[in-house]
Amino acid sequence: MASFEPLTFAASIGGSLVVSYIGVRYFTGEKIRAERADLARRELRKTVAPWLRSAQERASGRGRSLQREAQTSDAEDGVSALAVLRLAEDLPRWRRALVRRRCRIIFGSEWSALADEQIHISTDPKTDADRLVTRALFQYVDDGVHILGSGKPRVTFSSGLIQRVYSSNVNAEAHLLVRQLRKLSRAR
Repeated sequence: MASFEPLTFAASIGGSLVVSYIGVRYFTGEKIRAERADLARRELRKTVAPWLRSAQERASGRGRSLQREAQTSDAEDGVSALAVLRLAEDLPRWRRALVRRRCRIIFGSEWSALADEQIHISTDPKTDADRLVTRALFQYVDDGVHILGSGKPRVTFSSGLIQRVYSSNVNAEAHLLVRQLRKLSRAR
């Protein structure tokens, strides 16, 4: 007959408790991260949906009118990039990298870089636009960078796909914009 050893019994119970505590903490954390990532993907899809509809109309030939000036970019591109990058914060690291890449392609590398610097600063859209334009003016102080009008602020640097599509009568890149926006809406 086996003898009862209190030290072995206590060590076994203690080890089991530690392992179960760590396991529960790990799997609960993973579940919370997965739920946050799923919510972020749904919000990203909702945010991108109006841009995608507009780009699809443009690609189909229904929206041919010029909506932007050729040499001037709306600060709205920076605010849009900022909104997308904030939503991507809850995604896994590899999806965040893909979203950043799509933002650089769609909104332009300058706006995406400025938005990337502002992710954790403010949540008010008007303040975001003001900060982005101010940063753009200080960072890109050279000939050609200026704010036009008193309405929507604009800055004259943008190589973003959305700028090229909406400032041209030719819809050559509109299908590419639709493809990029679809990938962005799926965080791919």
